[in-house]
This record gives sequence, structure tokens and C-alpha cells, in this order.
Amino acid sequence: MIGLAPRLHSFAQIAKAAYQEDAAPFHSLGFERARLVSRQGAQCWVLENSTQLVFAFRGTEFDQSSDIKASLKIALRPAMTRRHEDNAAARAAYACGRVHRGFARELSKIHHCETLKLPPENARQVYFCGHSMGGAMALLAAGRWRTNYQPEAVISFGAPCLGDAVFVSGLPERLWRVVNGADCVPHLPFWVLGYRHHSAAIHIGQNSWPRGMFGDHRTKRYSAALAKYLENGAAGEN
Repeated sequence: MIGLAPRLHSFAQIAKAAYQEDAAPFHSLGFERARLVSRQGAQCWVLENSTQLVFAFRGTEFDQSSDIKASLKIALRPAMTRRHEDNAAARAAYACGRVHRGFARELSKIHHCETLKLPPENARQVYFCGHSMGGAMALLAAGRWRTNYQPEAVISFGAPCLGDAVFVSGLPERLWRVVNGADCVPHLPFWVLGYRHHSAAIHIGQNSWPRGMFGDHRTKRYSAALAKYLENGAAGEN
């Protein structure tokens, strides 16, 4: 990770802050404007400063029944539904193949929200990020919104699989998929069901399987593992 660890650590902080209702953590991270888009249990923070536009998606909250239901709807469905087939813009935005039914439904809740309808961005660097289900939604959004935004990168932490091989092959190429230690969530849903990841993982932390299979999924574990990596001077390695 030549020079990449500091950036990953910054985005890990953003993904962690996305679980909060307060914009203050984003201001401390250098964003002048931060607004939360929330509808029926799906949330995305839109963060802006003079050089960056970041869409930070909130992941699974276990006290939210809508998040649990979305995570459990693992049946793969066509990424492009019939109502998109005759729309050229939709065909350009929706990849072929099949996608996780629950994650696609969560993104659709906020897909047409007025607060997300920003003008096409050409001047600033655009990033999509998230933890857990938020990471899967970030990747899905980067694919669907690419007519307006060309992402510098999509950054996910502990994200589950999003779709089948055909679907993920049509998504944005630059993805930093971070997996900490023994985190089990990136291994779900199982490959036998037809799921595939978009790219190889960037592994951090110690693999303490099976003890860490759930604990290593926590956002603070991701932040701590990246902070330790930085302390060891790995960011400057060749």
C-alpha cells in the first residue's frame, strides 16, 4: 500500500462517522458542508469541500429492522428491471447481470431524493465509501450514478458481496476493498449462491480466526488496524 494507508485511514474515519446523526465529525475531517440524506432506513452523508465530493453510506445498524431485512434479502435479481430497458440513460447506468435484492432496494430508497440531485461534477475529486452494507451501497451507487460522477475511487470496509460475476465486471474499476483480520462479512453471501467480489481485497490487521470473525467487523477495529499500519511506517514502503 504505497502511500495509500493514510488515505484509507481518513476514509475509515468517514465511514465510522457515517453512523452518527451529527455533522461535527465531518467538519473536523475537513469538510465544510455535510448533509444527511435519510429515507426509510437508508442513509447517505453528502460531504463537500473545495477539492472533494464524498458520498458516505451508512452500513447495517442492528437496531434497525429495515437494515436487517435488507441484509437477509440475498436472492439475486436482475440489475436492470423492465422499466429501465427502454431508457438509454438507465441502460448506461445499470450494469447487466444480477444484484443483491436487499442492497439494491436500500439504494433505491434514496436514489431519487432531491438532496442527492447535484449537478455533474468535473472540478472536484469524487469518492464513494462505506462500511459493511454501506460499502456495498457505495459501490452500487458509483455504478448507477456514473453518468454524473466519475469516481476517483470507491472505498469499502468490511463490505459483503454485491452481485454475480457479470454484474461486478461492469462496475467502476478503481475500488479499494479493505478487509480487517478475520472479519466474516466480506465472505457473505456465499459464493455458492452465485456472488462474487469486484476486486481483490486489501488485507489489514491480524487474522484471529475464529475469535475475530465478528469483532473485526467493527468500524473502530478498522480504524485501529490502519492507525497501527501507519505507526509502523508501512505507508512509505516501496
